[in-house]
Amino acid sequence: TGEGASRGEQVEALNLLGALHLARSRVSKAEESFTKALQLQADSVEALRGLGDTMFAAGRFSEALARYEAAAKVASDDLHAQLGVVRAQLSLERLEDAVTLLERLGSAHEKSTAVAYWFGRAKELVGDRTTARESYKRAIELDEDGRELVESYVGLTRLLAQDGLAEEAAKEIAKALERFPERPEVYVAVGDLATTQGKYEEAIGHYDKALALDGGDI
Repeated sequence: TGEGASRGEQVEALNLLGALHLARSRVSKAEESFTKALQLQADSVEALRGLGDTMFAAGRFSEALARYEAAAKVASDDLHAQLGVVRAQLSLERLEDAVTLLERLGSAHEKSTAVAYWFGRAKELVGDRTTARESYKRAIELDEDGRELVESYVGLTRLLAQDGLAEEAAKEIAKALERFPERPEVYVAVGDLATTQGKYEEAIGHYDKALALDGGDI
């Protein structure tokens, strides 16, 4: 950052640098950048969220939760921060807290694929498979682009397969494969489905494809 830059510009630059480091899995450098941004502006939502994402990526879920909660306190309508709280709560096995928050978010963000997906994931973790399946379907129907849309197909496929509905599971993951042919997690899901059917050679091919696409993203 240059001497002539305003404090706001310095914070913005540090947040962008932190995001770049995090995208490249340079966790320590990302943490350093976001921390510097917060030293300049303690209520920077972007820095708090970014530091939360960094802590989460490092498996430091309690610290991530604290940063996400701080971001949500500054900007109560920030969905990224609120879903960060959910993700951290689920990782810390605070399942009922996550479900409660998601119920509130669902009322405020009825058209959000991300909220519907995470509600489904939370319900799956607490054992409510029927609601989880319906929520994954709802997320797919909302069709809001993003990682959660892909994960909704994966989640629905997983539940259908576990419930012995292999044909329906195959149809769902085929839709995902057609829409997202470059997403490694889709090939992992196809491989998982093949494994449940004893088709191990086929599964290996799908896992290899996933690794070829992006071994660090699955």
